[in-house]
Amino acid sequence: DQVSGLIEEDYPNLVTEYVDSSFRMNIMEAHFTQLSEYKLHFPKDISVTVDLSFGEHPNTWMGIAYRMHNEDNYYLFAVDGQANYKIFSVTSDGPDSNPSYNVDTMFTSYVPQLADEYFSINNIRVDMQGNHFQFFANNILLTSLETDILSQGGVGLVGWTTDNADIIKFSDLEVIDYNKRVVPNEASCILVQKPKDTMLSDTDLRINPLGPLGIDSNIRMSVQPNDLSVIFSARTLDPDNLIIMSRLIAPNGTIIYDINSSLEDECTNNAHYSGSCGAEGEINIQLPSSPKFPL
Repeated sequence: DQVSGLIEEDYPNLVTEYVDSSFRMNIMEAHFTQLSEYKLHFPKDISVTVDLSFGEHPNTWMGIAYRMHNEDNYYLFAVDGQANYKIFSVTSDGPDSNPSYNVDTMFTSYVPQLADEYFSINNIRVDMQGNHFQFFANNILLTSLETDILSQGGVGLVGWTTDNADIIKFSDLEVIDYNKRVVPNEASCILVQKPKDTMLSDTDLRINPLGPLGIDSNIRMSVQPNDLSVIFSARTLDPDNLIIMSRLIAPNGTIIYDINSSLEDECTNNAHYSGSCGAEGEINIQLPSSPKFPL
């Protein structure tokens, strides 16, 4: 609401205002960026969530600025209406009167979807603890990053247009203490059952619990000289959810399986994949950022 500290602005090319419990940005110019900062103090470790309402143009971007020192130094997590997302760091090393901006794209991908159809992003979220950050869209865990450029700061809302002017809305911003956050069911999965659940009695078997992982995870699994096979097992909290694997890489660098180069029939019908693990080393498993079909 207005008490939260977002400034309402009125210019020939921009109007920001509170309308029907939403903060609306009417950006009347192409290739224009608007950053509205909350004039409040925020703890270091928090979870920030906001609902999004895109305008008429899907290539407009909306996002959360976090760990803001000022308008020249902050992180930014942004999405567009076509399910693309980017994570930036914006820093300046010059004087306040003439800052020199450095914009670093730390990560870019797109929100996972299982059908080639219009995909609407309704909410985004950033969880931050120390230098560790997790990013969500529609309650889906997208990726995790670690960076220590900015250790603490405020929160803001960002909108920017590309080829066309547009009107966008933010609503229901929620900021809670990191330790009180609740991870959405859609973002939780348990990969490899814990030993107490498997009732393992054969000493020739070795189990490596990987813990909870999300979209775009990268797993490195050790392979010992006497290993005959490696089995990757996964489960979700909801039986309707899917776990999709994008790539298997053997220790010798051979790509055993790749979702982008394998036939769709291979991805949907095979119960397992076979291939030499090579010598002692590691198997690299990559989960996709945008699955095309279930495995």
